[in-house]
Amino acid sequence: MRKTALLALLPAALIANGWRTLEAQPAGGELLLAAALAIAVALVPGGRLRWLSGIAALLVVTAMAFDLSLLDARPFHGADFFGPALSRFGNGVVDYYEVSLPFEPERQRMHGVLVLAVFAFTVLASLAVAARRPILAAAATFAGAAWPVTLVPEAATTTRGALMLATALLLLAALRPGARRAGGQAAVVGGCVLLAALVAVGSPSVAKGGFLAWEQWEPYTRDAKPVSVQYVWNSDYDGIDFPKTPTTVLKIKAPRRSPYWRATTLDVFVDDLWLEDSGAIETLADGDRDILDGDPLVPRRGFEPRNWLRQDVTVEALQDTHLVGASVPVAFQRGFAGAYGSGIAYVGRLERGQKYSVWSFAAQPTPSQLARSQPTYPDELVQSSPFLSVERFVDAPPFGATAREGLVEQLFAENPDLAAYEPLYRQARRVVGSPRNPYAAAVALEAWFRTGGDFRYDEHPPVRAAAPPLVAFVTGHRRGYCQQFAGSMALMLRYLGIPARVAAGFTTGRFDETTGEWTVADTDAHTWVEVWFEGYGWLPFDPTPGRGRLRGSYTASSLFFDASGATAAFAGAAAAALGLDVLRSRLGTGSPDDRPRGAERGPGGAVAGGGGDGSSENGRGGLPILGALLLIVLGLLSLLWLAKTGRRRARYVTQDPRQVASAVRSELTEYLADQGVALPASATPSDLSRRLRDRLRVDGDALAGALGAARFGPASEADAAARDAHRELRRVLRAVRKRLRARDRLRGLVSLRSYGLG
Repeated sequence: MRKTALLALLPAALIANGWRTLEAQPAGGELLLAAALAIAVALVPGGRLRWLSGIAALLVVTAMAFDLSLLDARPFHGADFFGPALSRFGNGVVDYYEVSLPFEPERQRMHGVLVLAVFAFTVLASLAVAARRPILAAAATFAGAAWPVTLVPEAATTTRGALMLATALLLLAALRPGARRAGGQAAVVGGCVLLAALVAVGSPSVAKGGFLAWEQWEPYTRDAKPVSVQYVWNSDYDGIDFPKTPTTVLKIKAPRRSPYWRATTLDVFVDDLWLEDSGAIETLADGDRDILDGDPLVPRRGFEPRNWLRQDVTVEALQDTHLVGASVPVAFQRGFAGAYGSGIAYVGRLERGQKYSVWSFAAQPTPSQLARSQPTYPDELVQSSPFLSVERFVDAPPFGATAREGLVEQLFAENPDLAAYEPLYRQARRVVGSPRNPYAAAVALEAWFRTGGDFRYDEHPPVRAAAPPLVAFVTGHRRGYCQQFAGSMALMLRYLGIPARVAAGFTTGRFDETTGEWTVADTDAHTWVEVWFEGYGWLPFDPTPGRGRLRGSYTASSLFFDASGATAAFAGAAAAALGLDVLRSRLGTGSPDDRPRGAERGPGGAVAGGGGDGSSENGRGGLPILGALLLIVLGLLSLLWLAKTGRRRARYVTQDPRQVASAVRSELTEYLADQGVALPASATPSDLSRRLRDRLRVDGDALAGALGAARFGPASEADAAARDAHRELRRVLRAVRKRLRARDRLRGLVSLRSYGLG
């Protein structure tokens, strides 16, 4: 049983580590528990008891994976358990074909499938280990660890391959009958393979060369010739259908820490829809680029080249009338655009193979800086532009205006067409309370949509004709995709008097370390919100849960979100309790019962195929540190145990009773050495017996007699004496282990004294 448990740890570690790469923020505890339960099933004796334990473990893992109650898993009365479990599993499998990986935590169905996959593959590998079927064990391990690599090719590192190879060798050596000597040799070979891989990966001269460019070896990572992709960026709430297979639309050479890629902005809200309607902007010719110097909403430092982010864009399959650029573009390569708007460049039509450059301004203020940004809005923002417009020819009073609440009430009274949107405004007021600055309101709304409002991502939300789509979304079903999330937040901000608009384009996509390029797919298409702040201009916020990840510390959608700094922005707000609760939930403060239900992992949350920012900083950093360390420690312990076992068994591969006796003596002296009981090489069997009695109070006289007879007695009696010596050794070791504390036995397991070290 102990051998089965130790040998099963390596496959379990590899399988869990492989599948966790599919998740942006892995729930390491659940994966470890699923693997542990799988190993436990294999440790139960075969027959009916093992079947029952397997069913029980499967029910526990299923309940954990899909957030179900085990109390509902009753025979013949389990409709509330088995029905939802099967439905979520089936939908979760489908999601793997539609969602870019690694997926975000809000994708609970995908997470549940992942947990069940770890359990299933680990059960197969562990049962094969228990049955001493080395080929089946190695095959199950390879299948379970390699399958995720076919879904996220970036996870196919040389180190991972070396670990799989080393594990397969060790399983084959340790489980195959009649190949005991091969155990020690395979352990050495496996260790050498692993060491060589680690050295190779760490060598710049090798890792940066084409030899380890494993992406080129994997045919499935090569894009087929893309079809043309076109978009209508204006809002549409009737549902979306993303393609099953992503198509690369753009390749962009830009820094690793890059923002979203913006195609256009939807500035006007009319008749329940957000529409593109950007006015013309004058430009300044500067060498090979046109600078949008006439945009009054870009701060002056935004036109300083030292603050620019350059991108070199290659068009793959995108057919559009906009030049795509990062964040807020302030300059475009000359000769491409026919007209310019606020951060927008219009072209006749993009074609495959075109290349152009964009220079963008991407401010990265802190929460405290934004909290100090005053709601002082220029005339271009609130008078001659639509950024506070809530309907055609109707503007909301700006944030901080005298008697603003009365002005808003008057707005609803004088404009009957706005009556349907009054619940939207009331909800916004409930969420933000009485913030002292626009930033507090913006981040509270963003966090509420992402984690605090019990919203669910749905590409085909219900249609309610009785209320406008955005009102029904916020106050009713709360199911929708990015257009509902972004459109609702932007409109709520406008009703609060804060200039906002909807931005349309793509999340960052995937970053290729070897080329320094971002690969953007059609399934990365997205809409988000831009909010204007004095001194910083337009800043992106992303209210859609489980979508991409923005970079700034000011936004709740960022992995680098400074939640404590954002919470400080609420200081003095008399009624911002909900906003504070949402932010506290992100900080992990307060009791779990006080956290918003929406902060738990939901069944939806990402646009189909919409997979975050593509870099290692997006959360694909691995298991939590403690879980990763535990896997490493368990793996090293298993390797050491296998090495010791292989060396010990190799000594018994002989028909010579004298050599068997020598193997018995060596095994005992090495075991005692690992426990700190040293013996000289010249020690006789009587010396061994005396040391056992004096140090450990174990009787070793029978063992000493059998050893002496096997080594020095008549040849006719040597075979029987050698068998007696081996049998007595087992008895002595059992007695010694009973005398030792668990701590001492563990210390002996990791000791290297038997190798002459320490």
